[in-house]
Amino acid sequence: MRLTTAAVAEVQEDTWIPTICDMCYNRCNIRVHRVNGVAVKIEGTPEAPPNLGKTCAKGNSALMSLYSPHRIKSPLIRTNPQKGIGIDPGWKPISWDKERRVCAKIEWFVDQLFPFVNFVVTNMNSSPKAVVKWNNKRGTAEGWIKQGKWAITWTRLSCQKFVENEVSLSLFILAYNLDNFLRRLVLPQGVKHWSLDSIKTRLIKTGAKLVTHSRRLVFQLAEAAVPRKVFIELFCNIENLLGRVTGPVSAATLPAPLWMAVQVTGPVR
Repeated sequence: MRLTTAAVAEVQEDTWIPTICDMCYNRCNIRVHRVNGVAVKIEGTPEAPPNLGKTCAKGNSALMSLYSPHRIKSPLIRTNPQKGIGIDPGWKPISWDKERRVCAKIEWFVDQLFPFVNFVVTNMNSSPKAVVKWNNKRGTAEGWIKQGKWAITWTRLSCQKFVENEVSLSLFILAYNLDNFLRRLVLPQGVKHWSLDSIKTRLIKTGAKLVTHSRRLVFQLAEAAVPRKVFIELFCNIENLLGRVTGPVSAATLPAPLWMAVQVTGPVR
C-alpha cells in the first residue's frame, strides 16, 4: 500500500523491534513493525534459529490477540469450586491490586549472556518447585499436540458439516492412540525414542518387495532402513502382550506364521 504525502507526514514512529514469540514453547525469534505505537506486522528474524526468518500462522495471529476487543484485560478469579466438563467455572474479573502469587524460574545457560527468566502467576499453595514442575507439563502437552498435527495431520478437517469433521477428528485421534500404543508398548528399546512421524515414515510406510511362493507370501524389506533385529523384537513384543512368547528375543522364539510373513533381507533393487 502506497502512503500519501499527508499520511507520511503523520508517521512519527516507524521502527522494527526484535523480540521473541510467546505463542508456544518454541519461543521463535521475531521482529515487530511498530508505527506510531501500534504493532502492524510480525515477521521472523532473518538467520535466527529456530525459525530462521519464518513465522507460523499461530505467531502471525498474535496481532489479533493483542488488539481483539474480547481479549482479557484484567485478572480473573474462579468463583465455582466445582470442575468438570460442562461446568461453568464462574470467572469474575478482579482488580490488579489484588494480591497474587508469582513463582519465577531462572535458568542461566553457559553460552548465554543473560539468564532466561520465566514466571507463573498462580493461586496454588504448593512449593515454588512444584508449581514450576506443574507448569513445565504444558510444554510436554504441546509437544504431543504438535506430533498429532505433523504425523497424523488431525487438523485437516475440510468437510463442510460439523458432524463430518467430528467423525474425521475421532478417526485421527484413534490413529494417534494406536501409534502411541505401538511406541509405548511394543517398540524395541533402541528405537523407543522415535517420534510418531519417524514411526510412520520408517516403519509403517516403508518400501518392500513382494515375493510369491506356492505356500506363502514374503515381503522383502531393505535392512538399511530397519534392521532385522528391530522387526524380530517388534513382533516378539506383540506376542508378549498375549503371553505367547517368553524368554530371550530371537527368530526361534517368534511364532512361525509371523516370522514367515516378514523376512528382512539386503537392499532391494
